[in-house]
Amino acid sequence: MFGSIKWRIAIPYSLLILVGMSILGFYLADTGIDRSIVVLAMGLATLFSILVALFIARAITRPIKAVTQAAKRITSGEMDQKIHVATGDESAELAHAFNEMTEGFREMMGALSTERNRLAAVLSTMADGVLMADAEGNVLMVNPAAERLFGFEEKAAIGHPLIEAVPDHEISDTLQSCLKSRQQQAAQIESRGRLLRVIASPILDNGASGALLIFQDLTEVRRFQTMRQEFVGNISHELRTPLASMKAVLETLNEGAIDDRQIAKDFLTMMGGEVDRMTQLVRELAELSRIETGQNELEIAPVDLNSLIDQAITKLKPQSERKQIDILRQSDPALPVIPAEEERIEQVLTNLLHNAIKFTPPGGRIIISAKSEDDGVLVAVEDTGAGIPAEDLPHVFERFYKADKARSSEGTGLGLAIAKHIIQAHDGNIWARSEEGRGSTFSFRLPAIKG
Repeated sequence: MFGSIKWRIAIPYSLLILVGMSILGFYLADTGIDRSIVVLAMGLATLFSILVALFIARAITRPIKAVTQAAKRITSGEMDQKIHVATGDESAELAHAFNEMTEGFREMMGALSTERNRLAAVLSTMADGVLMADAEGNVLMVNPAAERLFGFEEKAAIGHPLIEAVPDHEISDTLQSCLKSRQQQAAQIESRGRLLRVIASPILDNGASGALLIFQDLTEVRRFQTMRQEFVGNISHELRTPLASMKAVLETLNEGAIDDRQIAKDFLTMMGGEVDRMTQLVRELAELSRIETGQNELEIAPVDLNSLIDQAITKLKPQSERKQIDILRQSDPALPVIPAEEERIEQVLTNLLHNAIKFTPPGGRIIISAKSEDDGVLVAVEDTGAGIPAEDLPHVFERFYKADKARSSEGTGLGLAIAKHIIQAHDGNIWARSEEGRGSTFSFRLPAIKG
């Protein structure tokens, strides 16, 4: 109690007054005044002096208490503290200085909070995984991308060794190499079925050390590289075959077959077919490129789908008749009108029918149906062909799918890829289902014009 500032001010002040009153009392006692009156006066004066001293001490310490209480509230997170002192003395200066300090501290905390939120936003939206580890290799921080990449939660990983959160020795070795050498380390590894590039950078801050790890998922990049290599290989194969055939024909003609008019005519017809095949390949490649890059803008207009189905059947009727394949049409005569480019949708129908005829044995049957469904139109081309193996079905709309074992060597292998992009360009979707030995069904859905 007596250790407070108030009492340390009041007690010396009271003692000083008491000493003064004692001296005055002894002086008055020598003058003949009754001692009891002097003692009473001294007691009252001493009590009054103590009360005055306490009042003065309280007035002096009140601003200090206010500063103390405000500081405690700031510590608990209440940053909007302000002290009001109207004495005009040093206490007011103390309060004013405290208020300025509080304002500066609040601005600094606001700036730090803003920067922290920005950093958190950057880390949370990054596609690359980010992980921070201390000098012992314990996890300090991870971002959501790293959590998704390795399948753990930040709370479970914080404070634990990296090898526990990410059980991959190559990643752990990269971190340890960075911590030991204090130099950036990089590695490309396979982890959890994905190709990752790991970059570990040292963190040196006031003697404390650690490392920042960045994980770049290169799986899609590798897939695109593989697709590009396959694409180039397929193009080479598609061009090499007709070129080799024409070269053989030319060599045969040069060796004397040209003198036989019938043989020469047959060979020239064969060369013409190979030229047509390469021309079709180049044309379809150019068309696919324009569609994929958005250079081929659609000319949308109301389209009668039943009319397009009839045109596709009529166009391919000679081929179906040569193979003795029946094409049955089962479409709703009251189909809603669809917004589309007529030529493109007819191209899709023709392509699907052509494929069905090509892979249906003689005497088979093809059913093309169309019906209204969910504010759109559903079209299906069903055949009784050999079907497509289950492992190959997801790839039927890829370029050059015909090179797969389930396809023959006829055509360019680009028709279904073009059909897919045309349907998607019309805000529709296309898919296939098949069962080996039971045939295949290719379907697509297009939105109808809303009334």
